[in-house]
Amino acid sequence: MNVIKINKLKESEKIEMINTLNDWEFIEGMRRHVNWETETIRALFELLENLEDDTGEQIEFDPIAFRCEYTEYDNLETINREYGKEFKTVDELEEHTQVIEVNIPQFHEVEQNVTKLLVHEF
Repeated sequence: MNVIKINKLKESEKIEMINTLNDWEFIEGMRRHVNWETETIRALFELLENLEDDTGEQIEFDPIAFRCEYTEYDNLETINREYGKEFKTVDELEEHTQVIEVNIPQFHEVEQNVTKLLVHEF
């Protein structure tokens, strides 16, 4: 992912500096602003990277904006409670907004994997 940083020198002049972030740099930068699972942050990175590839546009690394635009949820019930909705399935939610289901592996044999939902605010 490319990062655009604009430093103002004078009122009429701008310099753009582009820094390419790998997934770990993105994850570490996001961790300063969100308390999401690593896999959820990586899913957002992949989403944004694909968006850059599809559009040919560079995306500015703005973790505060990403935090405002996307939220990690534990389950559909929490989303329904926060939005006052009654979505019965993730597919139904996807009719209204972008949703990424993120598999969070558990490393103890007795624990099952957990699925989180990364949802674009709507």
